[in-house]
Amino acid sequence: MKKIIFLFLIINILSIASCCNDEHKIVGTTSFNAFSLVEGIDINPVTDNFVLTANLEIEIASIDLSNPFVNELYGTTCDFDITNPVIEESITLVCDKDFTVNGVTVAAGDNLIDLGSVSLDDTVESISVIFVDDFTDAADFPDTDDYEFTIAFDTNDGLSLTNSISLDMQL
Repeated sequence: MKKIIFLFLIINILSIASCCNDEHKIVGTTSFNAFSLVEGIDINPVTDNFVLTANLEIEIASIDLSNPFVNELYGTTCDFDITNPVIEESITLVCDKDFTVNGVTVAAGDNLIDLGSVSLDDTVESISVIFVDDFTDAADFPDTDDYEFTIAFDTNDGLSLTNSISLDMQL
């Protein structure tokens, strides 16, 4: 009988605590990395399909302490609510040097997000730009020096963020 009562209490505590309303805020980017789509590991030089991922730095903006059980169960029960989400239309990815795709020059500073051969994946904790066969098979990076890629974006509260990565493009 004690086990049944204990189990009933635990289930009630979990259900009550799961209703917390904590808020989180984007405050920066922690890293900007290149990953191989084939192997899923950091890469440099880039030789095949790849992903550029900007990881967001997120802090707790406010904690709902109205429920005394939330503190004990905080890590596993609170929703992840971002108060200042990224404005997807503001995301740009540029390269510092010219290169070509299907024989057409992509000028330094052009927004690579606008190329039809890349895709964007914007999640709560990161922004990823995915380069697959349509891009990697058709792209030519003639310079032997590294190419610097810079991602920039805004949040809905006016925060502007950028991060860069230098890559040896051997496509």
